Amino acid sequence: MLLFLKNNQQRIFLLCSVLGNNLLNQVLKFNIQRPRPNIEHLTAASGFSFPSGHAMATASFALAICLIYSQITHKKLFFCLNSIFFCLIFISRPLLHVHYLSDVVAGSLLASANILLFYYFFGNRVKYNHS
Repeated sequence: MLLFLKNNQQRIFLLCSVLGNNLLNQVLKFNIQRPRPNIEHLTAASGFSFPSGHAMATASFALAICLIYSQITHKKLFFCLNSIFFCLIFISRPLLHVHYLSDVVAGSLLASANILLFYYFFGNRVKYNHS
C-alpha cells in the first residue's frame, strides 16, 4: 500500500498508524495478560487475548486508508469494501474462539481512537488529492 500512496505524509501517517497501534497492542497485552478463552480454538493462537491484535491492526489500517482516500470519487464503494473487510476480521476472532467479544471491541475502539489522534496531528496533509 505504501507504494500506491501519493506523498510522504500519507506514507508516514499510515506507518505511524499501523506501527503505533502494534506497539500499543503489545504494551497492553504485556500489562493486562488476559488469557484466551478456555475453549478449543478453531485456529492457531498464542499469547494473551486482550486486546485483539487482529482487530487493532485491521481497524487501524482500514480507518487510516479511509481517511487518506476520503476525497476520492467512488468513496461509497471504497468505504463499503473497506467496511466489509473490517467486519469479517471483527466477527471471525470470537467465532474462532481465540478472543472474547470484548477483546475485539476494545481493540477496534483503541485503534480507532489512536488513528484519529494521529490524523489530528497530520491533518489535511494526508488526504488524497486528484491533481
